[in-house]
Amino acid sequence: VLTKLNAKLSAREVHALYLGAITSTSFQLGPQRLLGHIFGDEPTMGDTVENANTNLQTIFGYWNTVLSDRKGGRLRLAPASLPMKATREDLLDFARGRHEELLWFVRGIDAGGDDPMEFGENGKRLLEGIAKGGAFLQAYVDMLGRTDSPSAKDIKDTRAMLLDVVKTAERLIADLMDVSDGVRREAMQTFS
Repeated sequence: VLTKLNAKLSAREVHALYLGAITSTSFQLGPQRLLGHIFGDEPTMGDTVENANTNLQTIFGYWNTVLSDRKGGRLRLAPASLPMKATREDLLDFARGRHEELLWFVRGIDAGGDDPMEFGENGKRLLEGIAKGGAFLQAYVDMLGRTDSPSAKDIKDTRAMLLDVVKTAERLIADLMDVSDGVRREAMQTFS
């Protein structure tokens, strides 16, 4: 659907955007408010009302899938493989893709209008950890971009570090979602 509708984002970036939006403390943020991020300012969802409805059902259905995964404890960034015998190009593609996903995760939070302080000190620390993970990935992209032919050991070590960074980022995202759930629960109790 994303390709058919000329989306600005890849499926992995939409997944990360949805994760960020779900992490937002906003009660009003849903997939309909993210369409501009995904398709631009004037999205055309289909050439007929029926096609538009089908396409929107797919896009909103994926939101529900991400929510369901979250509730089922299966939270993670979109699956992306990194071969055991990775090449320099494999490492670059992986690091670039994961860096973009972390950026779109933060943009998803921003779409809710959150101020980092709304997450409290623990949440702020988690957000900083996610930002550091993104900076680490960007540094690896820059380093790999300057290295013509890293050794087999360097590639193996880099692969392990990149996979470690992604695991850590996913753990930080899960922890931040828990913090966000607590912030929303407190807000609901305050207004009850």
